[in-house]
Amino acid sequence: MKTSLRILRLLGFFAISLAIFFLAPLTGQDILHPWIYRIRIFGLIGLAIIHAIGFMWLDSQMRSLMGQWAIRILGYTWVILLLLEANFMVFDQSFGNGKVLSEKLWFDKHWGELNEQGYRDQAITTGDVEGKQKVFIVGDSFVAGHGIRKVEDRFSNRLAELLTQRIRVYNLGKGGANTQAEFKNLQNYPIEPDVLILSYFGNDIQDLLPPPKERLVLPDENLGKFTQLMYDHSFLFNFCFWKLYAPSKLMPLFFDRTDTNPIFGYLDDGILQTHFDELEQFVCYAEEREIPLIVCLFPYLSPMGMGLSAKIVCEPIERFFQDKGVEVINLYPVLRHLPAQNRMVNSMDSHPNERVNAIVADTLRTVLLKHLVDRVDNQYTP
Repeated sequence: MKTSLRILRLLGFFAISLAIFFLAPLTGQDILHPWIYRIRIFGLIGLAIIHAIGFMWLDSQMRSLMGQWAIRILGYTWVILLLLEANFMVFDQSFGNGKVLSEKLWFDKHWGELNEQGYRDQAITTGDVEGKQKVFIVGDSFVAGHGIRKVEDRFSNRLAELLTQRIRVYNLGKGGANTQAEFKNLQNYPIEPDVLILSYFGNDIQDLLPPPKERLVLPDENLGKFTQLMYDHSFLFNFCFWKLYAPSKLMPLFFDRTDTNPIFGYLDDGILQTHFDELEQFVCYAEEREIPLIVCLFPYLSPMGMGLSAKIVCEPIERFFQDKGVEVINLYPVLRHLPAQNRMVNSMDSHPNERVNAIVADTLRTVLLKHLVDRVDNQYTP
């Protein structure tokens, strides 16, 4: 009788652990809601310990060897799964697609507050503007620092550290921004630069691509009910889904199709010319204000895309700006000798890591100082 009661207690703890595991859908709250998150993680760890003790006792009470093995396999597997789930609730990693729970956790922990203009940068103050040379770095997630935990490790911040206090570097980076959006961000900024740096990447042309011939069906669409439940509410399952399953499904969607891969836009003369017209807005902006424009060209940093993007993307963009008299820093020769693991944030996120950001800052400093010195000389030359 006592044994049966204790088994029932263990089953009760099992039911409680399931309730805590699926606490978010049961309460209608987001899985990253602060209270749901705390209750879930501490509850899972506590229940894993209780389960482990309970299963060890139950194992000792079983007289049947087969029963002992069944308890061991089922019981300890459940304990391991609870601990793994708790572990992945504190493990944050950027993926670059905005769908992975560990990446949402990464943003909550590391992205920080945005300034009044909506950028991951310091607020604009009177002391920043008066008596200082203002350097704008305009771009997308490469500039915003996707995957970079500390803003001090981004190339905009590292560049600011390498310059004098009379120079203020402004970060105008927003994830997902294309060329047209970047120019609007520049136009809408409340102050104007003394030097403009445009960070360019090979997906900046993507908004000009025609609609896909067939709708893209992503790996996380059309999931079964139980799979969808686990995908939405298990950090472990969600991470394994994107780490182990999704890459093989995404590869043909984005690399094998000419209507979804932005790199093919550079092979279409009409699309490319329209893109040049967009880029010329930056040239005109700088010319109208008589300020230097520097273009920083990033190649794709993944092993498959680096050489291809250097030829198809970087070369025509570099020629366009050079024909306009704009200084271009093509980072492909600087970065190509680095192994992929030393270029990218991680194996699932191909944004530039801290090491690449440091290299970019050093490269920019040399070019930028020349322009700043020339500008100061011109201002004070009678």
